[in-house]
Amino acid sequence: MSYKALYRTYRPLTFGEVAGQKAIVRTLQNALNQNKMAHAYLFSGPRGTGKTTMAKLFAKALNCDEGVGQQCNCCINCKGINDGTHPDVYEIDAASNNGVEDVRQLIENINYAPIRGRYKVYIIDEVHMMTQSAFNALLKTLEEPPSNVIFILATTEPHKVIPTILSRCQRYNFSKVSDRDISNRLKTILKTEAIPFEEEALNLLISLADGGVRDALSMLDQVLAYAHQHLRLDDVLALFALTSKLEQIDLLKAIAASNVEEVFTILNNLIDKGIDVRRLTMDLLNLLKDALVYYRTKNIELLNHLRESEVIEIIELFAVTDLNIMIESLLKAQADYRFASDIKNIFEITLLRIITLLNEEKGIEKVVTTPSQPLKSAAAVSKKQEIASTVSKSKPEQASDEPELPPFMTQTDKKTADVPEFETKIELKQPKQKEETSIPVPKKVEYSNPLIKEGQAIELDEETVIKILTLADRDEKLTLRNERWDDLALMCMDTEIGEHANVLYNGAPYALSHEIILIEFNFDQYARYVNILENQKIMQDIMEKLIGRRIPVYGLTHGQAVGFARKYRSMNQIQKLPRVKNVTKELEGKFDYVE
Repeated sequence: MSYKALYRTYRPLTFGEVAGQKAIVRTLQNALNQNKMAHAYLFSGPRGTGKTTMAKLFAKALNCDEGVGQQCNCCINCKGINDGTHPDVYEIDAASNNGVEDVRQLIENINYAPIRGRYKVYIIDEVHMMTQSAFNALLKTLEEPPSNVIFILATTEPHKVIPTILSRCQRYNFSKVSDRDISNRLKTILKTEAIPFEEEALNLLISLADGGVRDALSMLDQVLAYAHQHLRLDDVLALFALTSKLEQIDLLKAIAASNVEEVFTILNNLIDKGIDVRRLTMDLLNLLKDALVYYRTKNIELLNHLRESEVIEIIELFAVTDLNIMIESLLKAQADYRFASDIKNIFEITLLRIITLLNEEKGIEKVVTTPSQPLKSAAAVSKKQEIASTVSKSKPEQASDEPELPPFMTQTDKKTADVPEFETKIELKQPKQKEETSIPVPKKVEYSNPLIKEGQAIELDEETVIKILTLADRDEKLTLRNERWDDLALMCMDTEIGEHANVLYNGAPYALSHEIILIEFNFDQYARYVNILENQKIMQDIMEKLIGRRIPVYGLTHGQAVGFARKYRSMNQIQKLPRVKNVTKELEGKFDYVE
């Protein structure tokens, strides 16, 4: 006899063997016991969570010789349903039988009485694949089928099923099965098969299954075939190209030591092994989350991925602020993966950015060598790129075409009103001339106007931002970004406006109109600081120095910027953008935050 896969061999034969879905099992059992069965059911939920299995169990409980609600697995009806040969239980794949003719043929046969059991049960799998005309043909029959016919529809995408079908069914939403329930099920199977296993290997398989029992059994089958009926952690890691916890911790150690060479050596070795960068990102986030939880609670029972010795090793490497910086950076990388063709490159850049940010957090001083002669005022201005390298900076990457940003005004779309020419007036307090060959970093400056970090904040709704984007001048923004923005590096040295300039320098111009400037930040706290009302006066002073006019400044997080760009594009495609003339009047005086 040919080999039968584990997920088929160990398909539950009774309601009691079902992993998870306790509420659904109880509801169906009560309906059977009280003889209150509906004529149509819709089972929806992720793959591998038991929808088709539950449908077969329900069909078995309807037709068992021992009575409604029973599942003896010994009578001819139960055996026929178990092996798929029962004449009254029809399992239809809507992915391949989705046409109106298939439905009409089903309806023609539906009026015949059951051949062997009490009920005829039609299980339609992947019902969302049916065509509109097929759904319409099924409507009347689904609403008033013969008394001995029950429909069970199963789908992973219930939103694709038309509302008139949904309203005729009792709907049961299958959730992902908990790790504990999957673990109990797998352990029962492993003990039945007398297969030795490592607990860590089992836990890793459960994590990969992501709440799907069938996926867990399929992967278990694959590992056992690879490892000759043993379940070992090393085999799971090798087969699915995963990183071990030790390798992940070694990578964190290299990051903590700011050893870029070692970080890339470890990463290249992992890439050579075929690891999934997305999975590695998630694994690192899990470790950092455990470390943060332990740092706050000191409770090892709350740890999901680390042992006590391992979590202590990690928190000795990183402070709480370091953990938060790393988590925020990795979460941003995860979001960026969706839009990137080369996620490895994004991951490498993220690791470099993390190392830079951790060094800045620790206050590591950077020294820029200069010529032996003292710095002159004119020389300082001409060398602003050298000074820029000493500033705490993590600006969003900007490509020449800016695919993330909406196509703001081009030269031909410019407003009729002329934009005044820029006049850069940078007033800096020059450092005393010394014979030293280093320039102090901005962190050493004592600011007379400190940045306010808590207070009343400005908030712009989506409609207002779309109006701003409609008025935005692309050419002016590009000029500011490419020719003027690095002037902020010099302003960071100013004792009056330096701390505010440093915040702006960590962002990049997103949209610039005559009324307001929007700035995008990779880190949410910078956008929050900019939007505090008490900071606006100095922010506007800085803008006046950069572009020659005084306008309010509004900060956007990276996520907000991406969302507004999508909204702008979709409105532009359907020609729903507001008219420039109307917007100008509507926004007049709206941004007078500071007199």
